[in-house]
Amino acid sequence: MVLFVCTGNTCRSPFAKAILKKIAKEKRVDFIEAKSAGVNAFNGYPASLHAKETAKAFGVDLSNHASQWLSPEILKKADLILAMSEDHLDRIKEIDSDSLKKTYLLSSFPKKLHRKTDSIKDPIGGKPEDYQVCFQQISSSIQRIFPELVELAQKKILLI
Repeated sequence: MVLFVCTGNTCRSPFAKAILKKIAKEKRVDFIEAKSAGVNAFNGYPASLHAKETAKAFGVDLSNHASQWLSPEILKKADLILAMSEDHLDRIKEIDSDSLKKTYLLSSFPKKLHRKTDSIKDPIGGKPEDYQVCFQQISSSIQRIFPELVELAQKKILLI
């Protein structure tokens, strides 16, 4: 299972999860599971309004999204964890330090680079354009790494 991590689980990680699922469906890849969670999330909240609108404009549906808190259990279940920023790496280390060995920044995967410039900025509270930029950054990253995710899954690393 690929786990995407952000702060509130109402924008960036839901974008990533939905984008990965869309690409997998388009390419008829049905053996990669994706989940998302937030380091400061409360369970059960919908995606933010601007996130829903942005996703819809790009052909992605977030209408059924419900936020999830990043628990030790979900970290342990994940085969690969892709965080949006350096701050999320710090929180993952606090919650379950063993999970760091399978954790990367989305924008630098598969390298273990943890530079501030590799963080994907949180658009919450920003203009609609900020959400569009964020969506496009996440989409580009997932399109770039998709072949590697498929390869990892085929090697049984990302088991459903």
